[in-house]
Amino acid sequence: MEFVFDVNTSGPIFRRGYAEQVIRAYRDEATLKVAGVGKGILHGYLHQFLQHPTGYYESQIAVRQLFGAAVIYDQRVIYGRWLAGVGSRNFPVTRFRGYKHWPLTRADLTAKASEVAEHVLHQYVRRLN
Repeated sequence: MEFVFDVNTSGPIFRRGYAEQVIRAYRDEATLKVAGVGKGILHGYLHQFLQHPTGYYESQIAVRQLFGAAVIYDQRVIYGRWLAGVGSRNFPVTRFRGYKHWPLTRADLTAKASEVAEHVLHQYVRRLN
């Protein structure tokens, strides 16, 4: 079975390169917004888990845009891996197994990401009208 379609590509969205610009801008903004929400979720877990926070580790949590993706990271704080439970000085060397704030953040963010991206999409659709 074969289908043939005729598509009329006229109007402001189909101006030369305009659609690609809008799609790229949406992708960049949506990824940054999702990462920002993730950073907030991560801070929430840190407030919940850290017994005596100095604020330094939390201040090092940042969002960085890298090759079209947004990355949440701790700027390689020396004890960050230990807090996460993946360092060389975690169990079985010590009893501390880590706080698991990164996997919990990933799970929560996965559940919310499409909602955040859809909200940004609605803003872009309004701009096109």
